Amino acid sequence: MLYLARWANLRLVTDYVSFLYKATTRNVDFDYDWESLGAKLLLDLYPGPRRQFRFSAGLAVQDANIDVTGEPRGIVRVGGSRFAPAEAGRLSGTARFDNVAPYFGIGFGNAVRPDALVAASFDLGVLLQDYRYTLRSTGPMAGNAAAMRELQGKNEDVLDWFRVYPVVSLGLTVHF
Repeated sequence: MLYLARWANLRLVTDYVSFLYKATTRNVDFDYDWESLGAKLLLDLYPGPRRQFRFSAGLAVQDANIDVTGEPRGIVRVGGSRFAPAEAGRLSGTARFDNVAPYFGIGFGNAVRPDALVAASFDLGVLLQDYRYTLRSTGPMAGNAAAMRELQGKNEDVLDWFRVYPVVSLGLTVHF
């Protein structure tokens, strides 16, 4: 963190996120396993006389992926065809997110203010990112382009929620 002026700071924030989301689509149980390791370089601007509320903007550099796996739990109806679980096979793919993405946010608290021994902070923002994704199947359904396109599109409907990724963070800083 770098104190630039009473109204501006430069911050470097690191983060690690991991969670699992489950959804069922077209009789296939999908697991979406998100893992992200990254850092954000942020410019904080403090309007107003108290210099506690801030606007933040910057860039995130990250290694973020969502591994997708799917297991059919019955007859799968996609692309105008029906597939038994063995024909659908095991489904898998990885959504690879941009390595660099813009961040915009608002927050309270000033972690690098020189006249504070202890400072608390709160951030609420969004990371704007895109991804590349392809769904694969181990079964004969892999040869049915319409079926695979439809299932991939249904997966992308879930993955699209991560294009505008919400960020909430709390911080505590102690100056020595």
